[in-house]
Amino acid sequence: MKYSAILFLFIFILFECQSKKKSPMTTEQKKSNRTEDLGDSIATIAQIELLKNVQKAMKEGGPTNAIQYCNIHASDILENLAKKYNCQIKRISLKNRNPNHYPVDPQDLEVLQKFEKISIEEQHAFTINDGDKNYYYKPIYTAMPACLKCHGKPDTDIDRPTQKILAKLYPKDRATGYALNDFRGAWKIIFSSQ
Repeated sequence: MKYSAILFLFIFILFECQSKKKSPMTTEQKKSNRTEDLGDSIATIAQIELLKNVQKAMKEGGPTNAIQYCNIHASDILENLAKKYNCQIKRISLKNRNPNHYPVDPQDLEVLQKFEKISIEEQHAFTINDGDKNYYYKPIYTAMPACLKCHGKPDTDIDRPTQKILAKLYPKDRATGYALNDFRGAWKIIFSSQ
């Protein structure tokens, strides 16, 4: 009786350990996880690089200087990072400032609409694989009070000189009216599947 109880306990523990093991990942799942990890790293590096330069421009000349800096240099920063990491890096938004950031690809439009329909707590980065390419998407937020100096509410957060430079450099600007921690758009990073 004592041995059968021990044997039963041993079999029970063995069964429990086996049932808690995850099923092996497919090659596609592993590739997707690698793409997500790499995409997240690149998006974080890009965000840090842009913020570092914008903050420097802000210290040197306030929001108007930061806007002019972004207008001239933001694309170059992202292009250099894209070359370094052998990918394409874009920012997309339904309320874009730069005309090149509006989603023209139906997939991008669908992703942004999906992000807008769910709460910030439910939003997370993800990867889409279409065979030839892997697309990594990560939400962008107005995460710092300084963001509102250029993306907040006109006359409340955005001063008159900043509004004038925005109107001059981005006549079709739609990237204002945000509050702190609002969803603003997404990073889109494209990797070749080969």
